[in-house]
Amino acid sequence: ILLILRFLSDLNLTIVTNSFPVMEKLYKNPKIQLHMAPGIYQEEYAGPLDYSTAEYVSRFHYDKAFFGASAVDAFFGASATREIEAAVKRCVYANAEESYLLADHTKFGKKNLIKYNDVSDYRIIFTDDELDPKQRDQVIQQGGSFCE
Repeated sequence: ILLILRFLSDLNLTIVTNSFPVMEKLYKNPKIQLHMAPGIYQEEYAGPLDYSTAEYVSRFHYDKAFFGASAVDAFFGASATREIEAAVKRCVYANAEESYLLADHTKFGKKNLIKYNDVSDYRIIFTDDELDPKQRDQVIQQGGSFCE
């Protein structure tokens, strides 16, 4: 997610996040209206994440929502290790006009415990050039689309 921020500096945007690293990159930008989601700080997520986070993010409408993923399987979908992470992502997805997935090649072919979306739920999946062609083909066969 942090990599995409470099393309946003000249845009007038409203951003909702629970990520302290995202907040640190954006809080001084006068063109960005930044909303920081509440919750109990979770070190592995570098930000707050609990049921108050899910309730907060569910209040917003999102023109575009960007999701990071730690596991993406062509057949199982995008998944999380913790139920609350999946719940927060489902809340955002439910209120988004367009959803995008960002995951490097090391995240593909993996499954975590809790599924939150199918690969076909994303308008575009962004990844690096090192993704195994077999993984790429399987995602496409399941309705996923990659950025070309």
